Amino acid sequence: MKSADLNSHVQETVEYFKKRLPFGKEGIQIEFDKSDLPPVSLNVELMGWAIENLIKNSLEAVDSREGVVKLKSIPGAAGNSVTLEVWDNGKGIPLGVHRRVFRPGFSSKSRGWGLGLTLCKRIVEEYHGGKLILAHSSPGNTLFTLTLPVDKS
Repeated sequence: MKSADLNSHVQETVEYFKKRLPFGKEGIQIEFDKSDLPPVSLNVELMGWAIENLIKNSLEAVDSREGVVKLKSIPGAAGNSVTLEVWDNGKGIPLGVHRRVFRPGFSSKSRGWGLGLTLCKRIVEEYHGGKLILAHSSPGNTLFTLTLPVDKS
């Protein structure tokens, strides 16, 4: 764990995916709206993987020609946390399975293992002392929020 700028790591991951999107400027759009954030304590590799997995899931959920994935960083109101929102206009997660998306073995994909969101949650909550939730999901409007405590060192 080391003190780090969450925005720079998110931006790095966003740029990585932008270079690999199908159909160039006529396909999926990824946007990152960043606010000034205080540093957070991160295991850069683990958190990078978690952010990558959230983006990858959004990319898989959206239409390949009209999909939009938006990330937004927000400082906490009390100054003791930061939040990363990951939103997409994809197919959504059915209401009946919202509670199960973080359970090991649950997958909405035919070839999925159901470990991605489970590991993301463990990385965020158990290793970094943060919170990862599915804030809401319906067709065209899915939002995950990842909240981390500010580095106090």
